[in-house]
Amino acid sequence: MVDSIVEQQISLKAAHSIENRLIKSFGSSVKMYGKTYYAYPSPDELSDLDLQQLRDCGLSFRKAEYIRDLSLNIVNQELNLESLEKRDNTEDMIEELCEIRGIGVWTAELSLLRGLGRLDAIPADDIGLRRVISHYYRDDQKNKCR
Repeated sequence: MVDSIVEQQISLKAAHSIENRLIKSFGSSVKMYGKTYYAYPSPDELSDLDLQQLRDCGLSFRKAEYIRDLSLNIVNQELNLESLEKRDNTEDMIEELCEIRGIGVWTAELSLLRGLGRLDAIPADDIGLRRVISHYYRDDQKNKCR
């Protein structure tokens, strides 16, 4: 979900740069065979950060708030990801996620698609996704009807 929040309204190149800074700054690491590998910061690690630490990674003030608040919701068990994962109805999952400040339909759908493999949660309003689908399946046509 953090990746989906970071990726809101910015290019993937910029988002990946911010995500990498976040991971390298606050995730745990392990060195193997001369290389360093980083884990994504846990909700506990993210909830302990102040907003400026998140902002220093390139996040806007609002996105820093959303990520910290999401992490606190998980740590304080106001959001139970395991029970969310067990739900059968994707629409119910989206509704629950959208109750969290900073998470809208696009963010919820993208998080469910990526994190839980919920193929029925494809963010259909995503312009980039529409462009790719149009390119491969509609010969770059932008209109909805033939």
